[in-house]
Amino acid sequence: MGSLRLSLSVDSTHLEVPVSDFEHLAIELHCTLIESRRELTLSTRQGRLVFDRVGPLALLREVAISDDGDGLFTVNVFGRLLAAYEGELHAAIVTAPADVYPPRVTVRRGESSHPLFGSVMLPVSPALTPAQLEAIEQLLDEAKAHWERWQASKAGDENRSR
Repeated sequence: MGSLRLSLSVDSTHLEVPVSDFEHLAIELHCTLIESRRELTLSTRQGRLVFDRVGPLALLREVAISDDGDGLFTVNVFGRLLAAYEGELHAAIVTAPADVYPPRVTVRRGESSHPLFGSVMLPVSPALTPAQLEAIEQLLDEAKAHWERWQASKAGDENRSR
């Protein structure tokens, strides 16, 4: 894509994200997270998403994407959030150079056939709790121990057959 510049003019959107996911999302999506009592903002130089806190959820209120180089924020941040949290979007896309993509995009329940979104909307990794991470580490340690025992028994069988 090289020198593509993209702007998004949103007609309507709906996206709900658990507030507890934002710290993880900011790291994975390489965004700055700005938190206040009332809102959460994910931003980069190419775009900004502002969410209102409503209990345990954050509801997308504002999408500001203008002059997004190669559409990186649009796809890698906004698109991935739409896919992961089954969001909705109806918007106009303006590109420079003009007409690189169809001028309208629709995302329903996190899916789109639009060429900008359709093939690259990779979901974000689910946030894991410390207990889940510990359980995974324990399973990996157990698997490694079983593997080492199997390798040792295999080596013993080879020595006995000689």
